[in-house]
Amino acid sequence: MRAGNPMLPNQENFFNELYQENFWKLKRYALTCMNENQAEEVVQDTFLEATQKIDILMTHENAGGWLMSTLKNKIRNWQRKNQRELMLLVSLDSETVLQIASPECAEDIVEQNETILTSSQKIKDALSSDELYLLKRIIFENASHIEVSNELGISVWTSQKRLERIRVKLSKLFPGFRE
Repeated sequence: MRAGNPMLPNQENFFNELYQENFWKLKRYALTCMNENQAEEVVQDTFLEATQKIDILMTHENAGGWLMSTLKNKIRNWQRKNQRELMLLVSLDSETVLQIASPECAEDIVEQNETILTSSQKIKDALSSDELYLLKRIIFENASHIEVSNELGISVWTSQKRLERIRVKLSKLFPGFRE
């Protein structure tokens, strides 16, 4: 079934029944891994995929199991995306990192937290406190170079050059990382 095509009445009935039987179960599972809005979005994405594959689902021996597997894959993809973004966007404060990834979530959380904390420590060891401050303010808090230059008592050009040097240090620290 292609996106945008209406479902046949029997497909719509099947989907509605599947939705009513599984929505809350899927949402409860997703809530163990993410906040309310994220869980809602991932569950809705799962059901969207179900509408796109309704023909397959109608003949599947365990449509509810298919939904749960699809949800778990979507959560894993969301976690991978978040982990990549954490390297760029999350504060280098390890307590903040631990609050983001809830420990009761899927299998990879402990390993992800260790990777994030190790990376965070490598970054802290490589950068001075002024560099960490500049990185946090500009990258993580979306402050402008003007704001940071006023806070640090430096020129805008100096702020920009320092950020450039920080990026070079980080690219050497994480060779697979691309700016």
